[in-house]
Amino acid sequence: MTKYDRMVATNKATSTAKIAKAKAEISKMVSENIQVTVGELVKRTGLSRGFFYKNEEVSRALENARDLQDGKALTRPQKVILDKAMDKQLQVLQQQIEKLKSENSSLSKKNQDLQKALNKKDLNFIKNL
Repeated sequence: MTKYDRMVATNKATSTAKIAKAKAEISKMVSENIQVTVGELVKRTGLSRGFFYKNEEVSRALENARDLQDGKALTRPQKVILDKAMDKQLQVLQQQIEKLKSENSSLSKKNQDLQKALNKKDLNFIKNL
């Protein structure tokens, strides 16, 4: 086997591995109801954008996945992450609201007590005149 033949065999094996990786990720995304996009596949596989467009086998698998998902309600990973972050922030803000409400009610009670004391003091002052 010549050096050239070994190089071709190595490149073919690498290409086959990349195709298998891409197809597996496409299948995984379809099964998890995650919208199949080239950008998301690039992030998940580490392969280039051009690979998904230029490789006919992967391109066909991508189109088939998109056809399967057409009309379905899909989840977008970024939206899920943002929703979780917003829920967490909402919980924190609700806790702050509860804390401020309790503080407000205690201050209102204290204010009423001070108003009563002030009124009693005024009455005592008027009586002493």
